[in-house]
Amino acid sequence: MAILPLEIQILVIEWVFRASQHARIDYATLRACALVCRAWTATAQRLLFRRISPDPYNDYHRRIPLLIHTLRTCPHLSAHVRSVRLGPPMLQKDPAAADGTIAMLELVPHIEGITFATTLSRQDWSADLEARMRALPLRPAFLALGGEPTVVNRIVKMWPTIRVLATSTLRRPIHAARRTLRVLPTVQALTLHSSNIADLSPKVPLPALHDLTLLHPFWTNPVHSEHLRAVGVLSQIRILQLRGAFPPQDVIDDLEQLEGLIIDGPPAQTVSLPKSLHHFGYHSDRDTRADTGIVTAALCGLPNLQRVTVTRQGHPDMRSALEEMCRSCGADFEMYESADSFMRPRHIDWI
Repeated sequence: MAILPLEIQILVIEWVFRASQHARIDYATLRACALVCRAWTATAQRLLFRRISPDPYNDYHRRIPLLIHTLRTCPHLSAHVRSVRLGPPMLQKDPAAADGTIAMLELVPHIEGITFATTLSRQDWSADLEARMRALPLRPAFLALGGEPTVVNRIVKMWPTIRVLATSTLRRPIHAARRTLRVLPTVQALTLHSSNIADLSPKVPLPALHDLTLLHPFWTNPVHSEHLRAVGVLSQIRILQLRGAFPPQDVIDDLEQLEGLIIDGPPAQTVSLPKSLHHFGYHSDRDTRADTGIVTAALCGLPNLQRVTVTRQGHPDMRSALEEMCRSCGADFEMYESADSFMRPRHIDWI
C-alpha cells in the first residue's frame, strides 16, 4: 500500500485549517487529526491553538479556566498561540471574566495579534483594567478594535509595536465634535471605516503606511478623498482595498506606487489604472455588460499585471472577459466562491 510522505500529510492538515479561515474553523477535524499518530500531533496542535477565541457568550466561565489549566499543564502549547480574540464578558463588564482574561494573557506573552470583539466604551476600559494590561509583557503587531475615540487612542498608544491596525471610532452623541485618531507612525497596514478618514490628523505623518483598506462606500463623499490627500499617504500606498465603487481618476493618479487594487463594487465611469499594478481583485453582484467593457479596458495594456481574482457571484460576462484577458496576457486568473473569502483581510492569520 502506497503511503504519502509525511510532508504531504502535513500539507493536507494545514489545508483543513486554511480552507476554513473565512468560515468557522473545523476544530473537530483538527482534534481528530491530533489523535491519529504522533507525527500529526504537533501540526494539529499548532493549528488548534494558533488563534484563541473563546465563545464570549456560551459557557464562558467554564471554558476560560479549562483553557488556562491546559496552557499551564502543557506549556509547549503556549508557543503556538499567535492571536487572541477578546469578547465583551472578558472585560470590565464581568470582573471575574476580566481576571480570567488577564490570567490567560499572562500565559501567552508572545502573541502577535489582539482583537477586541466588542465596541469599547470608557465604562468597559477602566483605568484599573488598562494598568493590568500594561503590566503584561505583550508586544502585539496586529490590533483590531472599535469604540469611543478616547478609548481607542489609549489602547493604541499602549502598544508601540503595532504594525497592522484595524479600527473604527464612535462619537457619542453622534453629532459630537471629532477627535483625532492616534495612529502610530510605525503602522504599515491600516483598516478604517470610511467615516473615520476625517479623524486622521494631517499633522501626524504615517511614513510606514503602504497597505490601506477602507470599509463602506468611500468615494461618494469628496471631502473624504480630499482629507486623505491632505494626510499625504496616497502617493505611498502599494495595496488598496475598497468596499464600494472605483475611486475617481484624480485619486488613482495620486496612487503612484500602487501594486495591488481590490475593489468590491462596479466602476462608475471609465478609469485608467496605474502601470505599476500587479494584482487586480474585483467583486460585484451589480455588474452590467457596460461594466465589463470598462474593467477589461482599464486592465488591458498594463505591463506588470500578474494576477486577477474574481468571485463566482459576479456577472458571468465579466468572469469570462477577465479570464480571456488573463489568458492572452499571461496573467494568473483565480476565482473565489464568495465575497467573504475574497474580501477577507489580508492579515487573516492574526484575526
